[in-house]
Amino acid sequence: MEDAEKGEVTESTAVVEREVVDKAGDRPWWMRDAGDRVREAWPMSDASGIIERGTSRSEGDTHTLHWVLRLPHPVARVWAAVATPEGLPEWLAAADVFEPRLGGAVTLRWLNTGDPAVAVHCGHITAWDPEVVAEYTIDLHGRCRFHLEPAGDAGTTLRFTNELTGEDSFRLDCLAGWHDHFAFLLDALDGRPKDWSTWNLDRWRELRESYA
Repeated sequence: MEDAEKGEVTESTAVVEREVVDKAGDRPWWMRDAGDRVREAWPMSDASGIIERGTSRSEGDTHTLHWVLRLPHPVARVWAAVATPEGLPEWLAAADVFEPRLGGAVTLRWLNTGDPAVAVHCGHITAWDPEVVAEYTIDLHGRCRFHLEPAGDAGTTLRFTNELTGEDSFRLDCLAGWHDHFAFLLDALDGRPKDWSTWNLDRWRELRESYA
């Protein structure tokens, strides 16, 4: 497998420790006003049983987020969703630039905001092994790694790791954001791509509160 790193990422499955810290309010970082706070809460599990609760560990301002998704779809179908410019916009972001090779350029444009200053993030593919690993390292969101494993006759276990740098409020924003997007991924795999004109903050707010 081509990989820009040496060795696999150690994927934490530890329960997130509860912290009492200053946090942003009930809006994502790109809609935030200074001085907002959010109350303490516990992470929630996805009722479907397909998306396991996200976990995180922090060392200073470096945060590693991790999810396991047990998907009732074959590896080829999941790979197309997470590692092609046709599949990514159905649940995550438009791939305005996508060079499918190690070191290839990638530009992802988030579709739940119309402000290009916060929607567009550029970087490179830092690991690439078709139908096994796709990893994008982009500005702001850091390292985003999708690892696929066959599960049973026609299923896939998707292990996702996101390593990012920022304040704890940004960690919470991303925990909620990725969990929300993974629900969109489930729908897209079932033939229901996200209609971004219907997106709103309601579910994101619930998730962020639960992860705080």
